[in-house]
This record gives sequence, C-alpha cells and structure tokens, in this order.
Amino acid sequence: MSQENLNIVITGVVVPILTALTILLVNYLNAKAEEVKAKMHNDEVKKYIDIANEAVCVAVGAVAQTMVDGLKKAAEDGVLSSEEASAAFNEAKAKSLAIMGVAGQEAVKELYADFDQWLAAKIEFYVGANKKGA
Repeated sequence: MSQENLNIVITGVVVPILTALTILLVNYLNAKAEEVKAKMHNDEVKKYIDIANEAVCVAVGAVAQTMVDGLKKAAEDGVLSSEEASAAFNEAKAKSLAIMGVAGQEAVKELYADFDQWLAAKIEFYVGANKKGA
C-alpha cells in the first residue's frame, strides 16, 4: 500500500472512527460525573435528614426530662394541661430547630413538602416513643 493510499484510509476511515469514539468517551465521562454528583448530593441530604431526626429525638427527650417531668409532678393529677402541653411542644420545636441548624432544615425541606408538618409529626412521634419507653 502506498503512502497516498494509507493517507486516504486514515483520513477517510480512522479519523471519523476516532472522532466518534472521542465523542462517546466524553459523553460517558460527563454522564458518570453527573452520576457521582447526584450520589454525593443524595448522601449529603441523607446525612442532614439523619441529623434532623436525631435533633428532634434529642430535643423531645430533653424537654421531657427538664420540663414535662416537673410539670407532671407539680400537677395534682399528674397530667399536663393543654397550655402546658402546648408550651412543651413549642420548647421541643425550638430546641429541634436550634440543634438541627439551617442545613438540616434545608435538607428536610428538599425532601418533604411541608417542613412544619414534618417537624410537628416527628415531635409527636418521639413524644409517643418516650411515653412507651417510660
């Protein structure tokens, strides 16, 4: 095969194949990069959701120990009034927000439509769990 024929083959066949392979490789690498970014984002969101859940659990436990137990002991019937229950809920909510921080709140908002409903439900869940554990 002459040099001229070899140049024609390289120009006509090999260069387009290499160009196509390069495009495929770039597309593959871009897709993999996006996949890694998504996984990193999902892992980060999961981490902050776990932090938010733990924050609510700790806050409810703390309020139960420092506030609710004292109120129940002071009450004649050992039951919280609706005002006391509301105050305990608000205290648990404030402590939860302080512990989880902005990043935890943002992660929850990213996954759940209504942050306030999520927080209220989590507080009630942990209050119930504490009562069963007591």
